[in-house]
Amino acid sequence: VATSPAGKSANPPSRAITASSGSCGDRPAATSSQLGGGVPIGAFITRRNLIPENFGTSEPWHMLTFMNQPLAAAAGLAVLDIVENEKLAERARTLGAQATDFFRQLARRLSVIGDVRGPGLFVGVDFVESRETKVPATAACRLAWEYAMGW
Repeated sequence: VATSPAGKSANPPSRAITASSGSCGDRPAATSSQLGGGVPIGAFITRRNLIPENFGTSEPWHMLTFMNQPLAAAAGLAVLDIVENEKLAERARTLGAQATDFFRQLARRLSVIGDVRGPGLFVGVDFVESRETKVPATAACRLAWEYAMGW
């Protein structure tokens, strides 16, 4: 979690990073490459009540490879500022809802789409040979990939 010199949270990253629900809920979240905008940094995000009392006060602890790096911390804070100022989490929610709706409408017409799900822009579309058997449509996906790549 990004902290200020006073040790208080500089930005509540969980709201921005978990665009679908606005919080981590009871599940911790981890992030890395996208947080630093190319600078190596990672973060572990969870609610305060999920961390044991006095955790890390009596002995040092290490959780991430790239911790205690001022440049990486500055890059991470800059990325979080951009996410917040440009309302990227809200945009992901809006675009994700549009994409999910589009794929669900498409699924009504195409039996190859077995399921559509996911929060924000993390949308999953299952392509199946049959909705009853849920057998993956591996061959159809391979052909679609080759078509998209121009092979």
